[in-house]
Amino acid sequence: MLDFDFGDYPSVTSSNTLPAALCLGVGVPHTMIRKVYGVMKAPYLTKVGGGHFISRIEDNVVESKFQEMGKEFGASTGRRRDCGWVDLVALKYAIELSAVTEIYLNKIDVCPVDEIEVITDYLDQNGKKIKSYPFDLTSVVTKKTRKFKGWSKHKFEGTDPKKFPLELQDYINYLDSELSTVGARIVYVGTGPCTRDFVKWDV
Repeated sequence: MLDFDFGDYPSVTSSNTLPAALCLGVGVPHTMIRKVYGVMKAPYLTKVGGGHFISRIEDNVVESKFQEMGKEFGASTGRRRDCGWVDLVALKYAIELSAVTEIYLNKIDVCPVDEIEVITDYLDQNGKKIKSYPFDLTSVVTKKTRKFKGWSKHKFEGTDPKKFPLELQDYINYLDSELSTVGARIVYVGTGPCTRDFVKWDV
């Protein structure tokens, strides 16, 4: 959402960040791109810089828990990153713009609360659903959410996703079902900070 042309202008970076920029920036023919991998955090997301943050967690205590457990601090400044719930409206928009085909879902081990939320729709001033991602986020007055049980007490050991808590399995399957509507599927999930902690999702 920081892309110069398609992000939340003017709160964007100074360049194009979509996969298509690879073709012009590095000289890769677009016909050579076969797959586009997307990486997303599981129970929350983060935002840096200014601008609107529709899904920001409103409870400061809950947001702080995610910042602490997820180590969400700027690498150079040490500033806390803003944390929000997974936003399906923005996520689907980003997937379509990027032509993402496969998703790596990481940080499933970062869930310090017993209940999480997902933003399912944006609503305008009349309480009506905004059908497509708005270029002017000030038109979003409120949002519709869906709540899920958390898995804060689970300790991730081993690599068998069938042994994940049922709450987590249901949540991942829900995300996978929603994101498949725009052409992307969850293929791996990350249970820890190392690359070896990623396991194939086939539940």
